Amino acid sequence: MKYIMWLCAFFGAFGATAQKRHQVDLASQSLAQPFQAGRITEVLDARPDRTSIGWVQVGIANERVPADIKGGVGPALQRLAQTPAGTDATPYALRVHQLVIGEATGAASEAASAELVVDLLRLQGNGQYEVLWRAAEAVETRGMEVTGKHGANISVLLQKCLAQFEAAGPAKLPAVATLTAEQAAAPLAKLGPLTPFPLQTEKVRRPGVYHSLDDFRRNVPNDQKLVAVSKTPRTSPNWAGTSEVELYYVDDKGARTPVRNVWGFSDGQDSYILHQRRYYLLMPTDEGFMFEAPSAADPGAVGTGAVVGGLIGAGIAAAATSGYRQEHRLNLLTGRVTAVPLKQTEPAFGNDDRESAVVVYRRKPSPSVVDVYAGKNVVGGLDGATGSITIPWTDRRNALKLCGRVGSAAEACVDALPRPGETLYYEWIEEGTSAQLKAVPAKEGAFEQRRAELRTRQKKK
Repeated sequence: MKYIMWLCAFFGAFGATAQKRHQVDLASQSLAQPFQAGRITEVLDARPDRTSIGWVQVGIANERVPADIKGGVGPALQRLAQTPAGTDATPYALRVHQLVIGEATGAASEAASAELVVDLLRLQGNGQYEVLWRAAEAVETRGMEVTGKHGANISVLLQKCLAQFEAAGPAKLPAVATLTAEQAAAPLAKLGPLTPFPLQTEKVRRPGVYHSLDDFRRNVPNDQKLVAVSKTPRTSPNWAGTSEVELYYVDDKGARTPVRNVWGFSDGQDSYILHQRRYYLLMPTDEGFMFEAPSAADPGAVGTGAVVGGLIGAGIAAAATSGYRQEHRLNLLTGRVTAVPLKQTEPAFGNDDRESAVVVYRRKPSPSVVDVYAGKNVVGGLDGATGSITIPWTDRRNALKLCGRVGSAAEACVDALPRPGETLYYEWIEEGTSAQLKAVPAKEGAFEQRRAELRTRQKKK
């Protein structure tokens, strides 16, 4: 019985952890080579989803926890991109379209990945912005514990993007577009290159081997060796209609050697990507390409299996959660491959339309009435008959300004920006003449909300 109780407490702790957010701190980061072509005076956060920058894995069971940048994406990147005195005085702005981090667990190590898509804008005296260049970079680092590496990864990404801008010679670049301040800060409906890649405009797919993502984007296979392709239909019902594809170099005697150290290849009609030492057919999407490949083991399930059943438990969990037909997405700008979660309860980052909400409640009934505001609008009151108020929230870019006030007393306010599918809970606490909205864990908040609703129903009887 003690063992069972210990397990319940153990996994209950994991559940509580999932309500927290990991803060990536860039305060200790710096750029090895600051931007010299001008001054970065502004960073615009034009991401369509500001609820988080992705996920990290915490604890023995590698529980996924949402992550943010401490202080906000705009202010943190602007501090990091500050240029030293004496540089060119031309003012520029950065417009961030995408900043995503993630972690993956392998057999012997973990990987921390990040990708950044950002524009360089030239500020005009009339308050408008000239769009000059779009840079996209991705990075991955490995280690036994990688959660602490995300700050350095983001710094590396920004350094690489600024180097692209510097190499392009921004002072001489013509404007691709001129935007108002409102247009510059707004998210794009579709994120792609400023000018289409040849792959997107040319009708003929040239046959050959791609040694890099750039070869693929330019539709220029650069390997002149003779190759052969074999396609063997898969027999598993889960993979019906697909083939196992293999690429070989063929020497002058007809001997075949499997090709591995490449990015992918084209057979003249379709393109294939090398992923986890196997080739998969690339299919176009609105923002890049996708392919289907076997799913990797769920790190959380493997960690839990290891705790409960040691190596055998971990092996069973790995076998049970891997090998499924899973969609993978290729970001054509950064080259990063992202697996779309198999569970319907975990949509891919940035493609999640689940409903979110903010709940405010009062633990103990009181004769005083608390007026609850969403922004400047009163959405209800907490009184003896109403113990909780739920406010739906669908905005992924702007936080809800949640406030409460009793009579003419001063307001207590918080900014709340729930992730897709998340409910944030705040307890209204009065202490003498002051009050506060205290953030509480989801389990505690849901329990107290049910208690408040029960009190309300009892009063109505």
